[in-house]
Amino acid sequence: MSKREIKVRAWDSENNIMWDGLTALECLVMSIKFPEPYKYFIFTEFIGLLDKNGKEIYEGDLIKYGSIVLFVKYEEGSFGLYDKWPEVDALFHCLNAHYAHKISVIGNRFKNPEFLQEASN
Repeated sequence: MSKREIKVRAWDSENNIMWDGLTALECLVMSIKFPEPYKYFIFTEFIGLLDKNGKEIYEGDLIKYGSIVLFVKYEEGSFGLYDKWPEVDALFHCLNAHYAHKISVIGNRFKNPEFLQEASN
């Protein structure tokens, strides 16, 4: 069985900055060192898969599957692809390597909310 590296990103909603490539330990240190601004952080986890271009896929990422824009969300015990935010209408309940090689990460729901707005129209 292969092991998945645990990586986390933190979206700083107060300053609109993404802190990439954090470990779980670094997230803990951030929460202790910066307890007040910590409430502004939204943590998303690396799902252990790469897109067709070799880019890491994280929860909250916006992906393109053909001409469809979807987002990655952890729901019901697995990472899936969803077409509406914040509702959870699943297109694929379980994102796996078969689908990961067919998608491209085009942004994330924090930095690029306009993609979700366009997809909902």
